[in-house]
Amino acid sequence: MISRSRSPRRAAPHLYTRVVDAARAPVFYRDLEVPDSIEGRYEMIVLHMVLLLRRLRAAGGKQGRLAQALVDYMAADLDRSMRELGVGDLSVGKFMKRLGEGLYGRAAAYDGALDKGDIVALEMALARNIFDGESPGDQILAIFARYVQTQLDHLDGQPIEDIAVGTVDFLPLADFEHGTKIS
Repeated sequence: MISRSRSPRRAAPHLYTRVVDAARAPVFYRDLEVPDSIEGRYEMIVLHMVLLLRRLRAAGGKQGRLAQALVDYMAADLDRSMRELGVGDLSVGKFMKRLGEGLYGRAAAYDGALDKGDIVALEMALARNIFDGESPGDQILAIFARYVQTQLDHLDGQPIEDIAVGTVDFLPLADFEHGTKIS
């Protein structure tokens, strides 16, 4: 049982694990043409982080410490991963700075489109970030935009008290057959 008094530092690893699990769903890479590479996986983690951070901000500023703990945990995990991949100590700092700037830049792009309800801008941001500027096609971008909105609605329906103690649920993306929509 999860204690309701869990600190942000203790909740962050649990939330981050759920973010990574959602980002690693095979359907993204198998059916939606997300590059199955370090960069592609990073982009999917960032997308899900942005969605969760947006939910934390929607709580009226009361989850700022948790949001920061979550970002810090992500940074530590990415740092560890880069070192495991053999990135040298001198290069890790520069690489981490780029990853951090990437998180905040992507958050600004996604949030800007979502705040305005601008689906075209959201699709453009998804193509630019997840697909490195190459459009995977209108159908895939439309599926991704619906997925983002559906995921936001789902996260908004979860009690912030549960999220604050490390319990969050991301909706799985249904398997796609001949362009089937999100479940």
